Amino acid sequence: MSSVAGINEIKFQHTKSVDSKTSFGKSPQAEEKKNSANKILIGTGAALAVTGTVIGGIMYAKKAKFTKALDKITDSLQHRIKVKKGDERYAERFDMSKVDEELTSVVANAKKTKNFDELNKMYREYGMLDCMFRDGSNFSLARILKESNTETAQALKKALEGKGDFTEVRRLYAAELKNVHQRYNIKHSPADGKNLQETIDLYTEKGMLPEGVKPHTYGADEMDLAVTNYTSGGGYTDYMLRKNHLSESGSIAIENDFCSYNIAPDRIKSKWLNNLVSSFKDSETGTDVVSLRLPDAGVDKGFSKGITYQIAAGNKSGKLTPLQKDLIEVGGRLNEDEVRAFAKLLDYQENMDYDAILSLIQHYAKDAEFMARPVK
Repeated sequence: MSSVAGINEIKFQHTKSVDSKTSFGKSPQAEEKKNSANKILIGTGAALAVTGTVIGGIMYAKKAKFTKALDKITDSLQHRIKVKKGDERYAERFDMSKVDEELTSVVANAKKTKNFDELNKMYREYGMLDCMFRDGSNFSLARILKESNTETAQALKKALEGKGDFTEVRRLYAAELKNVHQRYNIKHSPADGKNLQETIDLYTEKGMLPEGVKPHTYGADEMDLAVTNYTSGGGYTDYMLRKNHLSESGSIAIENDFCSYNIAPDRIKSKWLNNLVSSFKDSETGTDVVSLRLPDAGVDKGFSKGITYQIAAGNKSGKLTPLQKDLIEVGGRLNEDEVRAFAKLLDYQENMDYDAILSLIQHYAKDAEFMARPVK
C-alpha cells in the first residue's frame, strides 16, 4: 500500500481552515434561520435585495483584503526607504529628494490598477541594495563600475555623474545585478548541450548515477528544482537547477524562485509527510514545496555528520505533481547509501543537473523491490 493514503487526492493545506462562521460573522444555525425567513419573503424585489446583500459583502471582502495587502507591502517598503535615507553613505552619494514622491506615485497606481507588480518590483529593488557598499562583494557598486561593460552598467555610470538621482540609480543598479549574477553564479553541468539519454549515459559513465538509471518521463510542466548544500567555505548555499543543464547559486538577483527549506517556520507551518520529506508554502512566490532532506549528506565530501542537503520540487496548482508524489514515496524509503547517491549530485555546483536528479528519483520510484520496503 502507498505510504501516503489517497495520494492522488492530496492537496496542500497551508491556508487556515475555514471558520465555522460564515463570511458575515454569523453561526451556521443563525444563517439557517435567516435563510428560512428569506424564503417567506414575497416578490422579486425582496429576492434581489437578498442577492445584492451577498454580492455587496463579497465585494467589500475583496476590497478589504486588497487594502490590507497594500498597506502591508507599503509599510514594509516605507521601512526600507527610511533605513536607506538614514544611511550616510546613500545621503552623501545620491540625491534622495524624489524617493518619497516615487513611492506615493507607485502606491496610487497600485490602488488605481488593483495590481501590485510595480510596487513589488520596487520592494525587491530596495532589498537588492544591501550589497551596494559591501566590500568584496561581486554585487558592490564599486566592483560593478570597475568590471561591468554592459549597456546597463554604462547607463548606471552616467546616472552617477554628480549626485545622481537615487530613484534612477536604484533601478539601473538592480537591473545590472542580473548581469553580474549571470557572470558569477550560473554554471553549466557536464551534460550541457546533451539530450536526456546522453545526459544519463554521461552521468552513469562518470559514476555520478547508479547503473540502471533510465531517462525520466516527468512532464514539462514540472518546475525547476530548488536545492541546498553545504559549501567548503562554510555555510549553506541555495541553488536553482534549471531544465537546460544550468544551475544558479542563490543570489539577491534571482526573482520568483522558491527555497528548498522553510525559511519562516515561525509563520509558515511545515508538514512532515515521512521521516525525510516535508511540505510547506513558500509565501514569497506562492509555491507549494515538497522537500527531501538528505541527512549526513556531506560525509563523502569530508564534512562531519550532521551536514544536511535539501532537494525540493514545487508547484503553484495546489495539487501534488507526479514528481512531488514520487519524491514523497522515495524519501520515505531511502537508506544511507541511497541518500549518498543523491548527495553526490549536489556536492559541487558544477555537477548539479536537473535531468540527472529527476531520473534518480524516478529510478527508485519505479523499482518494485525498493517500493516494497516499509516507510520509515
